[in-house]
Amino acid sequence: MKRTPKSPVTWVALGTVAVLLVTGLAWGMIRYRAAHAFPIRAIDVSSDGTTIVSAGAADDFSEVVVWDLEEKRKVTKFAAGEGPVIWIRFLNSSGSAALMHCLLERGSSHAVTPGQMVLLDLETGREMARRSTRGYLTKTVVLPKSDRVVVLSWDSIELLQPDLRPITTLHSGSDLQLRAAAVDRDEKILAVSGKDQLHVWDLETQTALPSLVAEGTRFEKVAITPDGNWIAMTVDSNSYDQTEFPVYLWDRRNPESEVRTLMFESEVSHLAFVPGDSDRLLIVSGRDRLPSQTTLYSLAGEPLETLYSGTNAVDTIALSADGTELLLQLKRAGGSQLWDLSGDTATQLWDKRPFPLGNAIFSPNASSLIGYSDPSTVRIVDTLDTTQEFEGRGYRRPSWVWPIGSSAAGVLFLVGVNLLTKFFAGKSREQRAAVIDQVAAQLRWQRSSSISVEDLPDFEFLKQRAGGNFEFVLTGPSLDRESLMGWFKWTTRTNDSHQTHREFCFVYPDTDSTLPEFYIFPENFVSKISALAGWQDIDLDRTESLRKFSAKHVLRSNQPDRAADVVTHQFAEFLCDHPGWSIESLDGSLMLSWQNVISFQALKSRHNDPVSIVNLQKDAERIAGFLFGIR
Repeated sequence: MKRTPKSPVTWVALGTVAVLLVTGLAWGMIRYRAAHAFPIRAIDVSSDGTTIVSAGAADDFSEVVVWDLEEKRKVTKFAAGEGPVIWIRFLNSSGSAALMHCLLERGSSHAVTPGQMVLLDLETGREMARRSTRGYLTKTVVLPKSDRVVVLSWDSIELLQPDLRPITTLHSGSDLQLRAAAVDRDEKILAVSGKDQLHVWDLETQTALPSLVAEGTRFEKVAITPDGNWIAMTVDSNSYDQTEFPVYLWDRRNPESEVRTLMFESEVSHLAFVPGDSDRLLIVSGRDRLPSQTTLYSLAGEPLETLYSGTNAVDTIALSADGTELLLQLKRAGGSQLWDLSGDTATQLWDKRPFPLGNAIFSPNASSLIGYSDPSTVRIVDTLDTTQEFEGRGYRRPSWVWPIGSSAAGVLFLVGVNLLTKFFAGKSREQRAAVIDQVAAQLRWQRSSSISVEDLPDFEFLKQRAGGNFEFVLTGPSLDRESLMGWFKWTTRTNDSHQTHREFCFVYPDTDSTLPEFYIFPENFVSKISALAGWQDIDLDRTESLRKFSAKHVLRSNQPDRAADVVTHQFAEFLCDHPGWSIESLDGSLMLSWQNVISFQALKSRHNDPVSIVNLQKDAERIAGFLFGIR
C-alpha cells in the first residue's frame, strides 16, 4: 500500500531536508562572509606598515585578502593561482603589487616544487603576470629596493624584473644542487649555497665574485651580514651517521683567509645575522624532545649569549627589520618568547605559553606582531603587553553546525534507508511479476493465485525454511503430469535484524511413480561437519561418476539400497555438470529447488530473467525424467 503525502515518514523526511537546507545555507553564508574561508598559509606586511596581504589555500586555487591596518578593515578579497599558495610577498612599498608562489602538483620532492609564480595587482585583484616554476625551488628572493627578483632553481640562478620578465641568468649548470640564497641590506651581494661551492655575485654589475670551494661538501643554509662582508653557512645534515654539525664563517673580502668553524652536536635549524648589527650571528640548533639551544655568536666564533635552552625545539624565528627584537616560537609547547636585542645584552620581554599567534612577523616599526590562527583569522598584537590590536576574522565553523547537522543527517539517513528499502522492494516485486508473466507466455503455463505449504508433504526443504511461502507461482504440464514452479520466500532473523531469502522451486505434487523417499542436496562445509557428527550421507562408489557425485552431494534416505538405485550414471553426471540442485521425494511427490551457485569456478544467478527460468524448467524436467524412468 502506498503511503500518502501526509504519512509520518513523509513529514519527517521533509522536515529533515528542511533542517539540512537551512543549516547548509547558514553555514555557506558564514563561510562566504568570512574574510578567509580556508586556512591561511602565507602573510606579509608592506614596508610602510599600512597594508597586510594574507593568502589562504584551497585544493585548486588560493584566496588573497588585502587589509588596511590604519582603518582596521578588509579591503578586498579575490581568488588567484591554480593551486595552494606557498608564500606571498609585497613587491613595493605602496603595497599595490605582490608576488605569490602556488603549487600545481602534489607529491613533489622536498627540493623541487613544481608550480607557478603569480604577480598580482592588489588594487584590482587581477593577475599582471604568471611564470611557470616547474623545477624551481621555493626559494625566491624579492629585492624591492632594486625592483628585481632572484629565482633559485636546482641548476640555475635567474634575475628577473618585477613583471617576471628575465633580466639575465647569473649561473647555470648540471648538478649544482643550489639550495638557499641570501642578500645583504643594500641588495648588492648575493650568496647562494650549493654542491662543493658557495657562490657569490655582485648584483649591481651581475658578475661573479670569489667563491668558497669545498669539494665533497653540500652547503645548505646561508646567511649574510647586513654589510655583506661575512657569510655564514651550514652543510647538509641528512646523513644518518652524522655526529657533528658545523657552521662555517667566511670573510668574503679575504677569500683565502681561514674559514672559522663552529661545531654543534645537533643539526642547525635556523641561521641569521642580526639586522643592523654585523657582529652578531643567531644560531638555533637541536630537535624537538632533544636538547635545543638558541645562541648569539660573534664573528670570531665566540658565544655571546644563550637566549633559550630546553627540550622544546624552536619552530620558527622572526627578527624585526631594525634587529632590535627577536621572536622565538616553540614547537611542541606552542609558546613564544620575545627578546630585546637593542642593548649590549639581550633582555627577555615576555614568555607566553600558549601564544595564540602562528607564523608571526614584525611590523616595520617592531611595535606589533602580525600572524594568524584559528586557522584562518589574521591577528595583530602589541609586542609589549600582547594585547590584541586587530582581528580579521576568518571562517570558523559555528558550534551548532555539528550537533544539528549530524543529528539531521542521521535522521535523514535512517528515513532514506527505510524509504529506499521499501521502494526497491516494491520495484523488485514488480520485476519478478513481470519476469514470471513472460515465462508463463513462453511456456503457456498459468498463473496460480497461491499454493498452500500445508497441502504439500512435509518436505525437509520446507521444514528447514519454516514460515515461508510461495510467490508468483505458475502451473502447467510437464512430462504428462501437472507441475508447478515459483519462488519460495522465507525470512531469517538475528537479534533485531532480518533477511529475506528466495529459491526457485519446481514441484510435481503427484508423480504416479514408485520412487523411494530420498533427499539429495549439494554438500557444503556444514554438511561435512554433520556427517562427521553421525548424520547420514550415503556414499556411492560403483563408478567414477558416482564417486564424483558423492563428493559433491549428500544423499539421505530411509531406504538406502533403493535410493542408491535411483542415482544412475547419467543422473549423477547431469547433477555434477549442473550444480545447485536439491531434490526431494516424499509421499509420491517430488520437489526440486535451485539456489545461486557461488564457487571459485562458477558464479550463476539463473532465476532473475525469463530465459534463465525457462532453461531452469528444462533442467528440472530433465531431472524428473531421469527419476521417472524417462531417458
